[in-house]
Amino acid sequence: MIWGIGAAFFLGAVSYRLHLLSLSGALAAIAVGIPVFGFGGWMWAVPTLAFFLLSNLLSKVGKAKKKQFDLVFEKGGQRDAYQVLANGGVAGVIALIYAVTGRVDLFPLYCTALAAAAADTWATELGTLAKGTPRLVTTFRKVPAGTSGGITITGLVSASGGAMTVALSGWIFYGDLYTVFWVTLCGVLGSVLDSLLGATVQAQYQCDVCDKVTEKRAHCDRETQRISGWAWMNNDWVNGLSVVGGTVVAFGGFW
Repeated sequence: MIWGIGAAFFLGAVSYRLHLLSLSGALAAIAVGIPVFGFGGWMWAVPTLAFFLLSNLLSKVGKAKKKQFDLVFEKGGQRDAYQVLANGGVAGVIALIYAVTGRVDLFPLYCTALAAAAADTWATELGTLAKGTPRLVTTFRKVPAGTSGGITITGLVSASGGAMTVALSGWIFYGDLYTVFWVTLCGVLGSVLDSLLGATVQAQYQCDVCDKVTEKRAHCDRETQRISGWAWMNNDWVNGLSVVGGTVVAFGGFW
């Protein structure tokens, strides 16, 4: 437990220092990391580190090109507490349940939660760099890059890579290829669910000044007008629900 608390604080402090996380994001990462590192040891720490370190590394790839999406995406690259909990909260809860019950069979579900978060993160970080025009997941019509619910072949391949990376990081402990396949598949399904929610119910706004469609409630120093989706359904809720969805599907496959 002492090692786990120290590791969680170290990871949170370094992430804050490198501007990967805001102060609230670093504190949330510490809160999630304590049960993962403290109770789970290396077995539960490795998938989290694989997701966290590689995803943040990818956020630096093509940083100049991604800057154009700062006016579209609700939040920037420095993740806050809501983003940390949306991506890692489900895994943290599963780790806490493991700490209380000692049920090692929860580990594949834990990996699935992280795989779904990784799939969505990789799809966003690499999909926005794709040269092709994204298509809306519901109608397949062409949409501007950065549009919620827009998908590309690059994004789908990246999602598969992210989910498989987490699945393989857990494989060294569960040693079962069926589990690797199922964790990867459910992680990708979580990413697809993210796109579906983004295209249908996530709140979208339009700027009265430049007419740009955005996730932001304010744009060009003016309040934007909601044109679709539910007002409370922001990107954090979409991310969190997609992780829950992928994990629920995995539960049906493992039990």
